[in-house]
Amino acid sequence: MKERGRKLEILDNEIICMYKTVEQAISTSLFFHNHDGYELLILLDGELDLYWDGGGRKLTRGDLACIAPYAFHGAVLQTPGCYDRICINIRESFLPLLSSDRTDFVPLFSGQVKGEPNWQHFSDEELGRLVPLTRRLQQALEGQEWGDDLLSQALLTELLILIGRHSGITDISRQPCIMPDLVTHTFAYINSHLTKEISLDSLAASVHHNSSYIGRCFKKITGTTVNQYIILKRVALAQQYLREGRSLSEVCYMAGFQNYSHFSRTFRAHTGLSPRQYQTEYAARHIYPISE
Repeated sequence: MKERGRKLEILDNEIICMYKTVEQAISTSLFFHNHDGYELLILLDGELDLYWDGGGRKLTRGDLACIAPYAFHGAVLQTPGCYDRICINIRESFLPLLSSDRTDFVPLFSGQVKGEPNWQHFSDEELGRLVPLTRRLQQALEGQEWGDDLLSQALLTELLILIGRHSGITDISRQPCIMPDLVTHTFAYINSHLTKEISLDSLAASVHHNSSYIGRCFKKITGTTVNQYIILKRVALAQQYLREGRSLSEVCYMAGFQNYSHFSRTFRAHTGLSPRQYQTEYAARHIYPISE
């Protein structure tokens, strides 16, 4: 997985399957970021607070989060000495290829609210079936034997079918949201004013707290400042419009930037690519017209 800028992770393979324990964890705080693909996060041990743009849930052993492409999310490990999880990433353009007219895997990654992960919980008995399957998937992805590429696709398909059939059995959506109301309201204000000028004073007036306190609370959850997050959201919105094939100048203003040179510099700083390079690279994986 390639990281372009600090917040956008570009998948360099169609399927990635990783195990991570506390010894392998770089830090206990995994601040807000997004991927250009689908993500399955299965917690095997420990306790993790998972936040997204507008909410948060506490994950414990057996909990699964299905995260959609480009959705901002981050996590804080609550048990620094205990952490074991499986993370599977699937390139955005690849998942529909595994689906069929009768079996569409894409909705597995849509929560009840836009941007919210889809949640499931697996018992220890159910994990006994799921975990060996992910181990075999990881081995096939790392293998060099004839047929390992097709085997990895078959194992991922089986895993997604297992998750899809299980989705009608469990429901943890009623678990309480752990994100403070102030941060939730801050996200809502940013999202509703993203393409307009946003000042900290106007934000403070809207959520009825002073800007310094808002900033501290927001950074504690996201790992970034309010102003930095506004830029990240605008870059993410620009990415969406570029993927739709819109013209570069049109994208600049639709995403809330005031001039193209600032837009281009900011976009490159956060993605490692110019807007045109990003659009061209995405077009190479998909077939769609690019507006001039």
